[in-house]
Amino acid sequence: LTVEDDLRDDLNAFAAELETMNHERNHQMLMERVIQTKQLIVLRKPTDAPNEVAMEKLLTTCCRWLTAATDGVYQVDSDGWYAPDGTQLLKEY
Repeated sequence: LTVEDDLRDDLNAFAAELETMNHERNHQMLMERVIQTKQLIVLRKPTDAPNEVAMEKLLTTCCRWLTAATDGVYQVDSDGWYAPDGTQLLKEY
């Protein structure tokens, strides 16, 4: 939670990055959502997962469930930002 943890700097960095992506149609909406964020959940893929495909599937399922339960969005590093149903809202390059 942003109230309890020092996450505001991380969220501000996300918002600043989104602000520069004006070539993407959802950058403004996502930037506003990040600025208003009160809670951040981070899931990281283990580097030594025995089954990479299964791990990707599990993490995607968790992200979709969490974002649906919290009316949120999720971000995959070097890939993009997504809606709870898996629709890509913004492509990262």
